[in-house]
Order: sequence, then C-alpha cells, then structure tokens
Amino acid sequence: MTFHRQDVLKILYDNLSDADRARVLLSKKVVDVKTRPDGVEVLCADGSVHHGTIVIGADGVHSKTLGFMRKLALEASHDAAVNPEKPYTAYYKCMWGTVPIPTGLNPGDHLDCHSDVGVSSMFLTGRDKGWFFMFGLLDKPTQARMDYSDDDKEAYAQEL
Repeated sequence: MTFHRQDVLKILYDNLSDADRARVLLSKKVVDVKTRPDGVEVLCADGSVHHGTIVIGADGVHSKTLGFMRKLALEASHDAAVNPEKPYTAYYKCMWGTVPIPTGLNPGDHLDCHSDVGVSSMFLTGRDKGWFFMFGLLDKPTQARMDYSDDDKEAYAQEL
C-alpha cells in the first residue's frame, strides 16, 4: 500500500484528543534532551523547555533526536548496545517529486526501471497522487548528510 506521508500524519493528528493536539509541537529545533526521574526534558533553540514521558523525533534519517538518545544511552552505560554514530552509507542520490497519477496507471501501481549505467527509477501511485524517484550512483559512497543547491538540482535534472 502506498500513501502520502501527509495523509498518514493528518489521520494520526485528527484522532488525537484536543488535549493531546495541544501537546504536538511543530517547527521546534531541539538542542538537547535530558532524562529526569519522572520523564524527559526537551530543550529547544528558542529557549523553551518541554517536559513529558516520551520524545518522538520525526526528523529524518540524520536524526538529531536519535543522536540525543544515543548519547543518553552511552552516558547511562558505556557498553550500551547503540547504533553506530553514522549508521547509514549512501551510494545513490535521488531526485523525487509528487505528480497527478498519469493516464493508464491505477492507485497501487508500482513501476521500477534499472540499468547498468548507474541510474534507476521508481514510480509509485497512491489513491490520488503519484511519486517518481530518479536514482543516480554517487561518485563515492558517503556517510555524510548531503545538501544540494538549486544549481546542483538543475544540473542533475538536465543530466537525467
């Protein structure tokens, strides 16, 4: 089943109570997480401090939240079973986009194309949208977070 992440988030949010919705914080930059006997304390870049019993970080594969959790585990026990500091290696870059479902495709279709020249593509359809992904082999594998400028994106689009 393929679905748009925003739709899933909306379903989850819409099913929270009003009290729980008030506790959902968006666009916060977390600068530290501390454990307390009664829960957790989250410090944000804007100076705000939030207390709770659970922290959920929806901040992607290069998660700051994961880094804070890893640090806390190692502080609690130097031999804690934690992921490596940089657990992911990227071999490909990806350009993606959201588009209307093209004529001839149906919700749930999934198309892949692979080649021997370092480029592959994927097209997925949800209920009312489609997503394309164009993958290209990086010059060398990396564990660093990659940020691309508008010029980089345009050059890759032209290359494709």
